[in-house]
Amino acid sequence: MKKESTVEKISGLIFCFVIAGLIYNYVDSGMWRNIGIGFLVLIGFVALYEIFDKGKSKSYDTSKIQRFDTSKNKFADLAGELEKKKGSIENMYKISVDEINKNVFSDDLICKISNEGLFTFKCIFNVFLYAKLSTDDAIPNFDGDKDIANIQKIITGIAMHSSKTSKPFISQKKAKEIWVKKKLLMSPLKAIALSKKNNDNSAANKLLVDSFLLSLNGHKKNMKLKKVYDYCQQNTDEIIERLDICLQD
Repeated sequence: MKKESTVEKISGLIFCFVIAGLIYNYVDSGMWRNIGIGFLVLIGFVALYEIFDKGKSKSYDTSKIQRFDTSKNKFADLAGELEKKKGSIENMYKISVDEINKNVFSDDLICKISNEGLFTFKCIFNVFLYAKLSTDDAIPNFDGDKDIANIQKIITGIAMHSSKTSKPFISQKKAKEIWVKKKLLMSPLKAIALSKKNNDNSAANKLLVDSFLLSLNGHKKNMKLKKVYDYCQQNTDEIIERLDICLQD
């Protein structure tokens, strides 16, 4: 059914009030006279409301309002930078696990890459890189409260996927569980802050080493944990030094 135009509604409005005026002036008083006038005036006011309501609703068409400010480049720049480093981060994890097994445990442990360990390591490193890119102004500034959910989605989304396949190697449910349980946003940021404040990278080193240990299995693993942390400390120191992240207090 064709909808009435605004012009047609205005014409109908005028017609109703004109007829109501004629009835008032030329029809004898009585109940039916008053009912007729009231009915026509009511129709006129309904038409008047629709005219103004149409203009109002057009001005507030929520279907055209973005749910959040993506600013496209705002999030694309961060995602692009993390995506470029994804393959290198995965290789770093696998090489580190192999070297720990070889140089600390003399290849006595079973080395099998843990999805949880790899995801955890990638999240930690992605947070390190996010902090580095932010402090270097290499990516647009983020509104912490407003953008935090999107930052987390980018960091975890890229960490969930391997550089060799488009399919995630860990489920979204499991990834979210690990992210929340291990506080994989705040823990790396706090570790960096401690590194700068105390000139001590042991907190960052523990985060990284704990992810490596998830890919090593055997009864001798717990016997040499201190040696593992000590073995990896120098490498962690070099990583933090290269990142040179200056966080604001």
